[in-house]
Parts: sequence; structure tokens; C-alpha cells
Amino acid sequence: MVDGMNCEHAAASDLASRYVAGHLDPAEQDAFERHYFECARCFDEVQLQLSIQKGVRDVPIAKPAQIYRGWVAWAAIAATVVVMASIGFWRLRIPARPPQPVASVTPQADPLELLARVEPPPYQAPALRGAAGDAHFRQGMEHYRQGIYAAAIDELSQADPRSPDVQLFLGISYLMRNQPDAAVSHLRATLQLGDSLDLEPAHFYLAKALLRRRDVPGAARELEAAAAMHGDYEKQSRELLERLKQSF
Repeated sequence: MVDGMNCEHAAASDLASRYVAGHLDPAEQDAFERHYFECARCFDEVQLQLSIQKGVRDVPIAKPAQIYRGWVAWAAIAATVVVMASIGFWRLRIPARPPQPVASVTPQADPLELLARVEPPPYQAPALRGAAGDAHFRQGMEHYRQGIYAAAIDELSQADPRSPDVQLFLGISYLMRNQPDAAVSHLRATLQLGDSLDLEPAHFYLAKALLRRRDVPGAARELEAAAAMHGDYEKQSRELLERLKQSF
């Protein structure tokens, strides 16, 4: 249970379907994510809602021309039946076959899609960090705070590439744009720069980017590295590792 969250509250508030539909506010989404990573029942409910959503998206919608052609075809069949009956074809009694059962296929949610979801970390400008004095960095992070990640990438790409803050938030911004290859590149650059304040989040979000690339062993290594630092991301990293072990 996290922040007072439990299964009864999740079910009563229909949190799983609202979460999949993107209708939770940030605080509620964060609390629910922390809960379902620990709760097999709610985790399965989120997967079920993803399956339902995917099934609805995959239902083909008939175009007007197709509907018209269908009605024309049925009209022709009906006219043929009337003519055949009028000339005596009703005597040809053909035994009807019993209807055959149709197997129903329920689409399965992709567990990696669920585990790779990302909640961007908030940013507070530090007083003594070098990148904060870079105009491109400041403007980029203003876009980042507003959730305008394409504009954030444009500005941060012009900031000092030797700054671990620049590389970290470039990686996260690319991840929010669902560009995992670019995210991996910048997050690994963050680790190579070796700034202790950025190492833990870099490991955690690199794991998320690797999950987007379906690299489960690589993601597990990064989560282990993040958990070993015993910081703000330790609990989330251990929860994700446990889910990876259960699912893969």
C-alpha cells in the first residue's frame, strides 16, 4: 500500500481503466503506479484494461461504401430466395448443419509496454550547478516543466554536452517522446560523466529506455545498479525488478 492506496479504493474508483485511458491526475497516477507494482491483483487488472483497450482499437470500422454494398448484396440474396420459393425449390429440403462454435481470442496486454511506462521526474533548478547558468539549459528546462518535450530537446541540444544535467534531461525528454534509442545514448552519456547526483536517475531511466527496446537483461542490470545506490529510486527499481522476474 502506498499513500493510502489499496485494492478496494482502486476498484471503487475504477483506477485501472482511468489509468490506461490517461485520465488520472499526476499525483493519483503516481500513487496508483506505486501500488500496482506491489499488488498482483491490480497489476493484472491494468493488463486486462490494456487488453480491452487494444481490442477496441483493433475492431474494423466499415466505410459507408462497404455498408451500401452490403445492403445491395443482401437485397439481391433476398430477391433470389423469393424467386426460388415461387417455382418450387422449397421441396429441396437440405438438412441444416448445427452452428459451429467460434473460438474467441482475447488480445493479451504486452507486459513490457506496461513496465516501460514513464513518469518524468520534476525539476528544481539547483543553486550551484553549472548547467543552470546556461541560457539554452534554462529555456529547455522551462519547456520540460511544461511537458513540451520536443522544444526541450531543441534547447537542451544546444546546451553544454559536458553537463550531466543536460545529458540526463535530454535522455528523459527523448524517452517521453518515445525515442528510446536517442534516450539510451544520452542516458549512457550521463553515466559516463560520472556526476553522483545524476547517476541513480540515469540508471533508472536508462532501464526504462531499454525496456522500450525490449532489452530485458540490460534493463535488469540498470535497475540493480539504481537500487544499489539506496536513494530515491531504490524502491521503484526493486519493484520493477520483481515484476520483470515474475513476467520473464
